[in-house]
Amino acid sequence: MNVSGLSLSSFNPTATASAAVRAYVRDNVDVVAGSMTVRAVQASDKVTLDANATSDVVSVSVGGGGSVTPTAETTGSVEAFLGAPTGVTGVNTVATKVDVSGSLDVMAYSDMHATASSDSTTVGGVEASIQNATATAGGATRAYAGDGADVQAGALGLTANSALESNATTKGVSVALGSVTGIQATARVTSATEA
Repeated sequence: MNVSGLSLSSFNPTATASAAVRAYVRDNVDVVAGSMTVRAVQASDKVTLDANATSDVVSVSVGGGGSVTPTAETTGSVEAFLGAPTGVTGVNTVATKVDVSGSLDVMAYSDMHATASSDSTTVGGVEASIQNATATAGGATRAYAGDGADVQAGALGLTANSALESNATTKGVSVALGSVTGIQATARVTSATEA
């Protein structure tokens, strides 16, 4: 809570959830198996990245102004792969191969959530304020065979599964003789899910 004769302030809480979870069999590796699973967690127990940013502001002033901009973002990655990771040149020699006579399953699972909320009450003689809650569910969930992967399998399965949720809410109450108020809420899902 802010009580003053003249006020100009900004309140910008930020939350970022970022992590890298990987399961892999790299390039230039010799494997002989009846069946094989390369799994970054599992469907019943997904990796969860959760970012929450919340602002509750009460301001009383003769002349006031400021911005309230909570920002929440998930930026992590969950990957399961054979060979080299994305962006890396792999090594593939004649002497090495991933040889699976049965099924070879490569799976990645994730939950990515971003929530931003703003609740503001202002009372003033002259008031100017901006509220902009922004939530972005980003990051990536991937299952793939990368560069240098030499694979022979009876059956190859690639599964990438991600549950994405982005929520942004803004609530503003302004009581003033003169006021300029901008209220905005932005929720985005920018995550990539690839197999």
